[in-house]
Amino acid sequence: MEKSLKFLKIHFYIVFLSLLAWSCTNTDQKTETPDSEKLPAPKYVTVFWVAYGDKVKTGSEPPQSIKFGCGDYLVPAQLVLQGEEVDDLRTALLKLFTVKEHKLGDIDLVNMWTMYGTLVQIDAIYERGYTTTVEISGKIYAGGHCDHPRIMSQLEETVRHYKKDFIIKYNGSEDNWLNLFDMSG
Repeated sequence: MEKSLKFLKIHFYIVFLSLLAWSCTNTDQKTETPDSEKLPAPKYVTVFWVAYGDKVKTGSEPPQSIKFGCGDYLVPAQLVLQGEEVDDLRTALLKLFTVKEHKLGDIDLVNMWTMYGTLVQIDAIYERGYTTTVEISGKIYAGGHCDHPRIMSQLEETVRHYKKDFIIKYNGSEDNWLNLFDMSG
């Protein structure tokens, strides 16, 4: 009985090693996905998000971020485009006004445009000469004085990523945008 058990173990190992050796000899065979099954590379749009300064450890600032306002960071985030969406300013603004959250590694990024129930729409985007004008309208809400630069900077940096020379008009006027949170009376 003991001999036959030993005999079976030896045969098992021989079969196992044979199968292992056979599988190693077939490593040069490549399987290719037919062209019709290859997925296109994802496309992205860039939108600027906020990383709260008190949530970012010194020395681990988000890459390509801009420090501003109350010690926060503006962070360019790449959002995946869906279907027929294209990487342009209008799509970036639509994402800015609708996407609630994003994560960059272990850093939670926030979108001030969706946080407090802000409801805005894009009325127009047009160019005159070298200047791009972005017209938006609606209601913009903030939770406190640190939110003011967060909201304005998020929009301005997202626009600046696509158009270097621009004007933002809010509810029909550039002054409405420039003085958005001015409470001086």
